Amino acid sequence: MTDDVRDQIITELADSEYRLARDLAVHRELLHLNLGQMHERECELERLRETHNRLRAEYRQAREALFPDGRKAARRESRPRPRPGTSPIQAVNGNTNDNSNPNTNPSTNANYQHQHKHQHQGQRQDQDQGRSSVDMRQHLKRWLNEADLRNMDGSYEGTISAVVEEEMRNRFTTQRTVQPVIVFTDGYRIVPNIGMRRTLVESYGAETDSWVDKRIRVFRRPMTRRDSVKAQSRFEKAVECLDAPTPESEAAAVAGELAAADISW
Repeated sequence: MTDDVRDQIITELADSEYRLARDLAVHRELLHLNLGQMHERECELERLRETHNRLRAEYRQAREALFPDGRKAARRESRPRPRPGTSPIQAVNGNTNDNSNPNTNPSTNANYQHQHKHQHQGQRQDQDQGRSSVDMRQHLKRWLNEADLRNMDGSYEGTISAVVEEEMRNRFTTQRTVQPVIVFTDGYRIVPNIGMRRTLVESYGAETDSWVDKRIRVFRRPMTRRDSVKAQSRFEKAVECLDAPTPESEAAAVAGELAAADISW
């Protein structure tokens, strides 16, 4: 075998290896995107399932509160029994006159119908006034995902109500691990990434108790991945701490402490 033929074979093998590596990187990127979409669909399905179960439980509670056991039977027992020859309507209203008289027949008496019509309307108004409106969005498990941020023009502002730990499924390793979850006052929830966690720790401290009632802004930040052959622009979630202390406020606080120390001295 001559040197030219050997060099040509080596060149073809190197080109084939390069093409295979490039195709492998592209397929790996597509796999990551598909896994991310599957994770979002699973989260959405879980939210819908929890919402369905919660609404069913609330419906059962409301039905039991409105119609407890024995209420209909007690209402039937409290009604007077009609005497022979009288209709149930006459027995309830205490009217035992003949129905042939239009002045005593409830079905033809205009005054009776007008009076009871306004009575029923007043009862419905009293029931409506006794009801209290509740914003159920605060009690829903809504995850702040990429689609929500795109619909919000790329950013979301909220107040932290709690920080909890939940067992989540990792979309890359398909294993369940414990992750921190930030819960907002309007019901939205988010799992902060590593960059968001660093920013929150730098601004509000390492203890999550100090994060409560603090305002933050979650936004989409463009990023470029260069681990593949062709660089691709993507977006990642980032956070801005709106209640973070500024250098001016810190300087004023230090000055106030020094002034209080001088006065006490």
